[in-house]
Amino acid sequence: RDTRTIWLTYRNATRKQRSPLNIGSQTQTIPLSAFSSKKTVFESAVLYLKDRERKNFHDIGILLQRDERNIWATYHRAKKKAAKQHE
Repeated sequence: RDTRTIWLTYRNATRKQRSPLNIGSQTQTIPLSAFSSKKTVFESAVLYLKDRERKNFHDIGILLQRDERNIWATYHRAKKKAAKQHE
């Protein structure tokens, strides 16, 4: 990834979330290699957790602190983009 993209994503995240994330007792790691594609960071995380870790949308939503419907939409949008690229 371009370092400018990473910096911009980090800056936007710190503006949106001023306090550190509370991960509680759950620890889930995602390897950096999952973020190497041109997908957004959020799409990359959702795809990794769904396809590689076999988590359901509800569990991913809890981990990422998002509604499971948002996770579902993001997953399917990323899958459509990937299918379109391979055509």
